[in-house]
Amino acid sequence: MEWLARSANPETGDPAQPYARHVLGVRALLERFVRPLSALLPPPFVTRLRGVLFPAAEFHDLGKLDDENQEVLRGGRKARNLPIVHSDAGVVELVGQGRIVGALLIASHHIGLPNLVREQNRGEDFLRVDESHGRTRRMKGPLGNLLDRHRESLGGDVRTPDACPPEGSVACLSVYCRMALSLLVDADHTDSSCPNRPLSDLPRVHAAPLMPERRLAALDAYVARFRSSSERSELRGAIYEACKGQVPDERIVACDSPVGSGKTTAVMAHLLAVAAKRGLRRVFVVLPFTNIIRQSAEVYRKALVLPGENPDDIVAEVHHLADFDDEASRDYAVRWNAPVVVTTAVAFFETLAAARPSALRRLHELAGSAVFVDEAHAALPAKFLPVAWRWMQAFADEWNVHWVLASGSLVRFWEMPEVLEPSDSGKKRRVPLLADGTVRGRAAGYERNRVLFKTVEEPLSVAGLLEHVAAKPGPRLVVLNTVQNAAVVAREFRKSGRFAEVFHLSTALTPADRETTFAAVKGRIEREPDGNWVLVGTSCIEAGMDLDFATGFREMASLASLLQCSGG
Repeated sequence: MEWLARSANPETGDPAQPYARHVLGVRALLERFVRPLSALLPPPFVTRLRGVLFPAAEFHDLGKLDDENQEVLRGGRKARNLPIVHSDAGVVELVGQGRIVGALLIASHHIGLPNLVREQNRGEDFLRVDESHGRTRRMKGPLGNLLDRHRESLGGDVRTPDACPPEGSVACLSVYCRMALSLLVDADHTDSSCPNRPLSDLPRVHAAPLMPERRLAALDAYVARFRSSSERSELRGAIYEACKGQVPDERIVACDSPVGSGKTTAVMAHLLAVAAKRGLRRVFVVLPFTNIIRQSAEVYRKALVLPGENPDDIVAEVHHLADFDDEASRDYAVRWNAPVVVTTAVAFFETLAAARPSALRRLHELAGSAVFVDEAHAALPAKFLPVAWRWMQAFADEWNVHWVLASGSLVRFWEMPEVLEPSDSGKKRRVPLLADGTVRGRAAGYERNRVLFKTVEEPLSVAGLLEHVAAKPGPRLVVLNTVQNAAVVAREFRKSGRFAEVFHLSTALTPADRETTFAAVKGRIEREPDGNWVLVGTSCIEAGMDLDFATGFREMASLASLLQCSGG
């Protein structure tokens, strides 16, 4: 008898998928995903990873061989869900083998990662389905019958426990489990999307290679087009060369070059140089706001795409406003496997922290990558920094991820006692700076002379602010602390008739309207660099937006916010 893993789909016309075909397909895809890691990670680590993944792949659907489940899969009985939780059998089998992490992956591959503290307190029910909600039933009785059917289905392709290495131990279990689950889920979902393709024709996502040396040469040529004899251009060139030339042994570094010193290209040059030396496979650029992503992705597409390449295949935008010209471009973004991925801090760190299989599916693509966390001071709320710092170190030490934490107003949170674990207090991690002290000092000195800071001590009404702003040369930038203040000031400025145009940019606007306004502001700067107009907004303007104004006004806020505004 041929046992089934998936029932026929009358809507798509797909026939039922045999159990053996699914198990072999998941194993084949896992092999494809793990093979590149052998060149990126230490061989003993990859061996331990195989000891977790392949037993989990072997038995992840073992419970589907139960008679009641087979009746539903064959169409003999109608049911929305399988009557017996199909992960339960694999959990029992791997717990019996002593493969606890593998059992965890099987238990989680549909419902997500559980609370391990709670599970450890459940005794014999460890990782077993909770029947209290009454909608599902756990497997009853011994596994012998199911294991016999498993062996019968796979024939000579059964992998015995002795054929897989032991699971071993790791430094950071939470990151390890997420990465392993990501690999298993991606293989499972990918095979389920093509249930009856031959194993020799399983789907492939043909992501272009990073080719860091060639892209670095293209970036050099792009940057050279904007060089001039001005002091600011020379300083930007010095910072670019300093970052490109630094390829330290440390896997977490920082860049605190001043705002406006060209970190967008300088740090990318460093990441490509590191990727060339260490054989890394992709680059992530993590930004705080969606409106910066469009701007940065546009720069990277102009600078990094080689002749004959589709820009969307090389630089993928991952955010809720991303548009895709074709299905392949969407896949690059959703699965994080383009050579350069530009995404928001929210999307990036939520994936690192996810428990749901659908959200974790792309996480394994982070292994062997370089990550540029731009405007790192705004990437996360302070309360999440301790766990994020632990995860960043785990990815650096075990998964060959190179991190650059950059900001013109960088806070060295990794040195704070509140962020460090008690065991780390006596051995703080060394995080070197990319640009040497001489270059950074020159750039900081130039910034001090370029921007003159003045403080208005007395409180200002809207009318008083209007007089101060109108008295200064344009174009002018006004940044307020709240959406309400920005909206009121923009309205009053517009009603005054003192300016040729007043733009408003804050989160009170929809993301699409912010994009439109930003484009209009950029166009106005190019047409009227000395025009009598003003942009009123909130802190969403501060970080990473490439806009130049003659005069800026900032409501009292943190020093970091003031420095961000002065970088234009």
